[in-house]
Amino acid sequence: MPFGFSGRQVTKIGVVGAGQIGPDIALFLAEALQRHGVPVTLVDTDEAALGRARTRTDSVRARMSASVV
Repeated sequence: MPFGFSGRQVTKIGVVGAGQIGPDIALFLAEALQRHGVPVTLVDTDEAALGRARTRTDSVRARMSASVV
């Protein structure tokens, strides 16, 4: 089921910045648009920030999965 917004079809989303808020925004959008098949990509020039973001989002997703059971 495609996702439309303001008369346009959304096929992918990019979030720029893996600092304090970027990973949370990316995770929220990924969860919200998962059923529509819209991929969300988080980018940053700092590899260390991306590593911290990955750890953080993996942790949040694990907690969410555990609470659904």
